[in-house]
Amino acid sequence: MNAHDLYVVSPYLAMAGAGLLVIIFDLLLPRRIHGLLPYLALLTLTGPFVLSLAQFYDLGLAANLVRDGEGAGEASILLGSLSVDRFALFFNFLVAGAAALVVLASTEYVKLMPRFQGEYFGLLLFSATGMMLLAAATELITIYVALELTTLPLAALGAFMMSGRSSEAGIKFLIIGAISSALLLYGMALVFGFTGSTQLADISAAVQRLYIINIIRSRRSYACITLWSPYQ
Repeated sequence: MNAHDLYVVSPYLAMAGAGLLVIIFDLLLPRRIHGLLPYLALLTLTGPFVLSLAQFYDLGLAANLVRDGEGAGEASILLGSLSVDRFALFFNFLVAGAAALVVLASTEYVKLMPRFQGEYFGLLLFSATGMMLLAAATELITIYVALELTTLPLAALGAFMMSGRSSEAGIKFLIIGAISSALLLYGMALVFGFTGSTQLADISAAVQRLYIINIIRSRRSYACITLWSPYQ
């Protein structure tokens, strides 16, 4: 991994680092000033936002920062896994803004928690990291990892109050997520076995080839039926 690769994934690293930073500050800060944690979480969100903004300006007229950006090369390990384009950057801004709104809306909610306030915001930021990666993923394994990174913190947040109803919601979320994850993996395995690739571009090309072959076969079958049928 070169410096350009680190720059490409910097918004995602910054979002995950923001979650870790909030948890660490929760451990270090005295309990009497834990009310500052929501504002600390908001402050850490400026990191991924600023990095995404810098990538937006660096993108310029290029289609993909991974492939066409300054410093990009064939040796990049991110080729085929991520696509940092305008679509992905738009969702970076959207997810960062949505996370900021959720943090602001949670300021009164976290006061009901005697402990684990930092973990609440940390899990929220980890889930936001998965959402950002999901918008940039162009490969099935990357999509699966990003989806798990999105949903597992949400399952923990569902059971965060540790009451009867909260625990029930978390367990139901986890069971349904596990079943959905298994079905998704089974479908991805079928797609990989059929196309021989996990990259979305290769899968799309294989599906298009199959579509053209089926059209040719159907036309040929129609021609044979027409030739074999007796004329009236």
